[in-house]
Amino acid sequence: MYAEHVPIIREYAWSSPEAMADVLIFVRATVRRRTYAVPAVIDKVRERGATGFPSRQDWKAYKGIQLAAPALYNYYRNPWEAMYLMVRIYGFGLAKAGFVTQMVYGKFGCLDVHNLRRLGRNKPFPSVTHTPLAKVTRMLREYTKLCDSLGGTERLWDDWCTNVHFLYPTHFDSPDHVSKWHVDCIVR
Repeated sequence: MYAEHVPIIREYAWSSPEAMADVLIFVRATVRRRTYAVPAVIDKVRERGATGFPSRQDWKAYKGIQLAAPALYNYYRNPWEAMYLMVRIYGFGLAKAGFVTQMVYGKFGCLDVHNLRRLGRNKPFPSVTHTPLAKVTRMLREYTKLCDSLGGTERLWDDWCTNVHFLYPTHFDSPDHVSKWHVDCIVR
């Protein structure tokens, strides 16, 4: 699944700053939303901009996305450096920055509350928004080590898609359907 679908997302992300923003908007749209409800949010954001998001927190994130997407596209080819930038976007943390990095750079993964709980780790990673750079570096090392110890980028993706299929079998026919859904949501 990862090997088939994520390269499509990656190629799209690197096609323009606007495409990079589409990936970031998708990731923000997944915050605290049921997986199958995300496309409706993305459609509204594409139509209305920040006001397409349902909450003011999302609006703040949208502003950060608009600044970060061109920077990522133009300057950030190293996944570590990209993570440093993304964790500073309002509403992004290590998990969501890891999710973007998983799709755009082929590294790390999304270790959000749901994935951590599913994997037997009940303590989420703390916010890094106002954290000193040295501590962010330590947290990033811990985060990326955990991603590797859990099987790496591709396995995290494939396991997540399998899990979502089992959680929402009426919305997703198979794990492959979940994986392709990411492409359908992001790529215009």
